[in-house]
Amino acid sequence: MADLRETVTRLFDAMNNKDFETIRSHLDPGFVYIGPDDQEARGIEAGLQAGWVDHSEGFPDVRIDVKNVYVAGDTVTTEFHFSGTHTGTWGGVPPTGKRVEGDVCNVMQFRDGKLVRERDYVNTLGIFMQLGVVQMP
Repeated sequence: MADLRETVTRLFDAMNNKDFETIRSHLDPGFVYIGPDDQEARGIEAGLQAGWVDHSEGFPDVRIDVKNVYVAGDTVTTEFHFSGTHTGTWGGVPPTGKRVEGDVCNVMQFRDGKLVRERDYVNTLGIFMQLGVVQMP
């Protein structure tokens, strides 16, 4: 399944380059993005916004470094490290100017070469702690 591995690599490269047209071209019309808050965004535009654009707007210098890619049939699981500076609103939090980083597990399901479902597993609490909006008790 080298083709799906290459597709996912292209998608994350596109994110690093803010190339949302490339990402859009890989999305199925029935695309569903599920965020770490379990909220679903359905359709190409809603899913692109929630899964890709919102992160880029909150962290314009976001960098994704892929660590591992696992392919099983039409499903690709990717582990990556992200870093970025919070200079835009993200998760309802106004810009703090703080640099954050963390690890993500991302699961993508494809059908006929198009991305139909994507889910991110992220330590959101850790991100909010780095932003200074949440503290440990």
